[in-house]
Amino acid sequence: MQIRSPELFAKLEKLAAHYKNNVASVHLKAEFPALSLTPRDWDEVELITARQEIFKQQGYHLDELYSKLLALAKFVHQARLQLAPRLRTLVANRYTGRPSSERLMADMATANFLPNLGVLADMVLDLYNLTCREDEAQNKGVRKSRASVPGAKDIERLLQP
Repeated sequence: MQIRSPELFAKLEKLAAHYKNNVASVHLKAEFPALSLTPRDWDEVELITARQEIFKQQGYHLDELYSKLLALAKFVHQARLQLAPRLRTLVANRYTGRPSSERLMADMATANFLPNLGVLADMVLDLYNLTCREDEAQNKGVRKSRASVPGAKDIERLLQP
């Protein structure tokens, strides 16, 4: 069964805008390939943050929504562990020799990366909880769709700071 909740789509649009504008900004996105995510995880992140119009018409199957939220949770977890500790150095090296206005914008994006990642984690957790509620409602109190996605039960743990 598909979920087409206006609440879900409003939250997804907000998440996508936050991801694009604050987390994966032009100044930081070039550092993301350093994260140890699978190509499938990157595809799922791309689908949930950039190509929502596909799902607005057909809706989301709960298992595919869990997969996308799991990929975002992995992204948040890996970004905190692998990227955040060295982001300032990576960005500073990339922007050496560029105009001071570009360096300043990159510095600002870097300084706000962890707080913005925290906001993204909260948004993913909120969507996860909404998905769990819908899963239980559709499956008479059992999170049947979550059980069909390996690793989905780890989403909350991955989002912890």
